[in-house]
Amino acid sequence: MSKWWGGWAKKMHDSGQVRILFQFKDGNPDDPYTVWRENGQKSGEWIYKDGELVSPKFWSPVRLGASY
Repeated sequence: MSKWWGGWAKKMHDSGQVRILFQFKDGNPDDPYTVWRENGQKSGEWIYKDGELVSPKFWSPVRLGASY
């Protein structure tokens, strides 16, 4: 039997600033999945609809090994 679940998920930087914020609907990402840098600047946003990625957007270059 499959269970659905939904709600918000949030991860914080050690400094207390929000790091990641996203919403789930029926166990899948839904609406914006947003990532911020430790200084509070938005780093990226992925728009999901019913679990499908609709549009990724980045405000700064993605660096391998960078801490987000």
